[in-house]
Amino acid sequence: MGLANSWSSWALPSLSDCEDNPQKPDGCTFGEEFTDDQSSWVGSMYNLGQVFSLPLVGLVMTFVSRKMAVFATALAFFCGWTFIALAEPLDLHEFYWFYIGRFLSGELS
Repeated sequence: MGLANSWSSWALPSLSDCEDNPQKPDGCTFGEEFTDDQSSWVGSMYNLGQVFSLPLVGLVMTFVSRKMAVFATALAFFCGWTFIALAEPLDLHEFYWFYIGRFLSGELS
């Protein structure tokens, strides 16, 4: 969870500043720059996911089981990082894939 919480601090500069990207000399990592608004949404979606997950986790732990709550957490975390990781290789040049991935990473974490 520490990596997911701090991911935006080191990843967003390479996504939002195409001029200064040492990893890709031909330009942006994502194909186009993130604007300041998009960067702030990507950074905050993790925390929004955490806020909305609190009642859900309580219900799952009470009515299903604590073990299933841990499995659901792992599944949501995996799906969130999959959305983020596959956004560039699959040429999904839509910023909402990062929003969904960050939200799911925060959800149930």
